[in-house]
Amino acid sequence: MQADSPLKKFSGIYVAAGEIRRVVYEARDINEARQLAEKWSVGIEGEAASFSGGSPAPLPEAYNEKTARYLLGGISRTTLYAELATGRLQRLPGTRRVLVTRRSIERRCELK
Repeated sequence: MQADSPLKKFSGIYVAAGEIRRVVYEARDINEARQLAEKWSVGIEGEAASFSGGSPAPLPEAYNEKTARYLLGGISRTTLYAELATGRLQRLPGTRRVLVTRRSIERRCELK
């Protein structure tokens, strides 16, 4: 391990007690950040260069299909679409993309 390589801050998201949380951690590069995220079961958002220790950016109102599936425990696309069709999950209205609302993900996680 090199002591002279500067650490960068990365942010990730995970579900705890039915709510989506953000975590900020340090790693030497994006590869190490991905390894740590996988080890800790955290979805990596990317480098948190703007994070200054104050209040981080607010959590998004909705997540894309891939992130939503990850937050829901790695469910399949078919399961995600089935839950959208039955009303267990809600899409963000007025968009062509599949954006699943944060509140519906949190509500579904509470039901488990």
